[in-house]
Amino acid sequence: MQFSQEITKQFIYNSIIDGNPQYDIKPKNIYDFLSTGSKFKRIPEYQRPYSWEKKHLLDFLNDALNVFTNDNQRNNWFLGSIYVTKQSSSDDVSYVLDGQQRLTTLQIILVEVILSRFYDNSLVFKDDFEHTIHQIRDCLLVNEGAGNYVPRFSSDKITNDFLQNYIQESIKVKSFDDYNTFYDDFESKIGGGISKSNSVNTLYNNIKYTTTFIKEQLFENKSKNQFIESIDLIPERISFFIKTILYSFWLIEIPLIQESISVEIFEGLNNRGKPLSLLDKLQFRSLSKKFGKQSEIKSNWGGLYELSDKLKRNSNLFKNEEDFIQSFFLSLLGKEISSEAEYIEIFENRYLTDFEKLTSFFVEVKRIMTFFISLNSLDDSAFVESFKDNNQKNKVKATLILLRKFLKTYKNTSYPIINLLHHYDDNDESNKYIIIQSLWSILKLSYYKNIFEGQSPNDIRKDFNHLIYKYTNKNPEIYPKLLTELLSKKEEEEEEQDEIHSLLKLNNIKIVGNNPTYNYNKQLESNSSLLNTSDNGKSQLVLYLFSVLTNYKSVISYTSAQHEKADLEHIFPRAWKKHWMDKKYSKNEVVAYLESISKNKLKDFVDQSQEFELKDYTSSPFIQDETLIEWIGNKLALSDWKNRKISNREFNHKKDQYLEGGNMLIPTSKGKTDLDVKFDFKTIIDRSLHIVDSISESYLKSTWDSIN
Repeated sequence: MQFSQEITKQFIYNSIIDGNPQYDIKPKNIYDFLSTGSKFKRIPEYQRPYSWEKKHLLDFLNDALNVFTNDNQRNNWFLGSIYVTKQSSSDDVSYVLDGQQRLTTLQIILVEVILSRFYDNSLVFKDDFEHTIHQIRDCLLVNEGAGNYVPRFSSDKITNDFLQNYIQESIKVKSFDDYNTFYDDFESKIGGGISKSNSVNTLYNNIKYTTTFIKEQLFENKSKNQFIESIDLIPERISFFIKTILYSFWLIEIPLIQESISVEIFEGLNNRGKPLSLLDKLQFRSLSKKFGKQSEIKSNWGGLYELSDKLKRNSNLFKNEEDFIQSFFLSLLGKEISSEAEYIEIFENRYLTDFEKLTSFFVEVKRIMTFFISLNSLDDSAFVESFKDNNQKNKVKATLILLRKFLKTYKNTSYPIINLLHHYDDNDESNKYIIIQSLWSILKLSYYKNIFEGQSPNDIRKDFNHLIYKYTNKNPEIYPKLLTELLSKKEEEEEEQDEIHSLLKLNNIKIVGNNPTYNYNKQLESNSSLLNTSDNGKSQLVLYLFSVLTNYKSVISYTSAQHEKADLEHIFPRAWKKHWMDKKYSKNEVVAYLESISKNKLKDFVDQSQEFELKDYTSSPFIQDETLIEWIGNKLALSDWKNRKISNREFNHKKDQYLEGGNMLIPTSKGKTDLDVKFDFKTIIDRSLHIVDSISESYLKSTWDSIN
């Protein structure tokens, strides 16, 4: 027992009375927790941003509603334990080590409940309601004199300014006009943050969800499927709901003397079923190391979470920071990692042996995150700006637009890219040509595997792992000429050469002489996803590739938002009956035309069992997989709003809309892609062959420098 007390005394705040430790662990209702004890409660800068989703918020609100209505025969609700730091009984500030999401959400709920009195200007509140408002103010603000009220709670670094402004301004609302002005100002101030930050967007959405919940449950009583009998009852319901949250919700505050002990506590909680993310665990492991640089480590974690928030909001290339950090380790090693414990072991072995190595982890992860974030806003990209020649700068932009488009569909390509950036620092201008040439080389390999050959994602992942593990980590100079280098490595044994061929599955590539050239001869087979695919994502990627190869300046003339919202347009529509009946064709006509334009080239293809013809339909016209409708020459990448507007109209109407200014069109009108013609099945074939031939004849042989 004595041993247990000695250990406990080291990390839980206590005072000695009559020689015995008295632990300051107390159950508290929400009012007592927020309004008493330390004046200010803050979130340490290294903790993750606010991230509670709608489900978490509504669960919390419904718990309050159940206690309020006594639906579950409950008159209280336990919120769990809140871990804080406390050095002495006179501390003005305590840091919340576990409980951030709950406390941030409580701030929102308390503000929105008191603002609800302005939803309807006919509501009449009793005199004692003002006392309830003062109680909430005690929970939210500290009166520092002369009418200066300061928020008690400081949230994470990203959302704090927005949250504190929201709380301070809401308390000033005294009338219905004030309420409308408050929300107009709030929408204006938070608008910029929403577009840049996932956490600010989450905060904003949860405010809106809370408003809707209060209106539906306290005003309309929707959970009972009935409306409030009298509007006179609403003020009483609001007042009672506030008191339910303040006095019927309770928690246990556990003050820790040492912040670092939270590592052991959190991992113990996780073992009992409370989930921690992989990044949480890496963070706690790094904070538990005695490097003597704790403040710098915390600051680095804060910066990493800030970038993670931007990565999720502004790129959407990774689901969350955990997805990115897993990809980071996989890309360094080039092998599958089977468990969370293995990620942690790798992190400890590579980066937790000394402070300098941990610093290198932060520097590299942040740099690579920044690169992926910049793909969404190339005008702000330091990498793009490092190219001084305008033509080169435009070509870099076009390449990166294509890269982002590709990554949105095929995340597996991120692995060799992260590995490339591990070897070559994109902040070092001397690396800029190596990096852009290597990115082009990675795109070539990725297009071949994902689209031209249509390999399964698992197979491609294995191939990329093999590539990283066996070749690029040993010789990163392989990147700028990836295909050439892999096929012409002289130092490998014969069986290794066979392995390389198997790895790349280049059975349709003709290798000529000592310096390999490439001739992709699969484009006209019936299963070619380059010529014919019903997958809209693949089709867009083929069209973008064609545009970059033939007219890259057209690609950069559109904004990131336009590229992000591009839709696939079928010129000859799937629903063809209403406006395109006069252009109906037969299989015999298609075969005759194919044979007339190139007998030798198309003979095997024509002999295969292609349907070609338009399929009849009654309700669903969208199954046209084997018809000319799905050939690449019948497709455009078009602004989504324009695509919806033009629908399935006749070609002359569509053509005018395509060429109208203000909308995106990929590829633009040029050469055999010219749309100023009478569009029929022959046009589809001509455009398709031109696109496929342009790609297959030049792409695998191309270098980034050869694009013009």
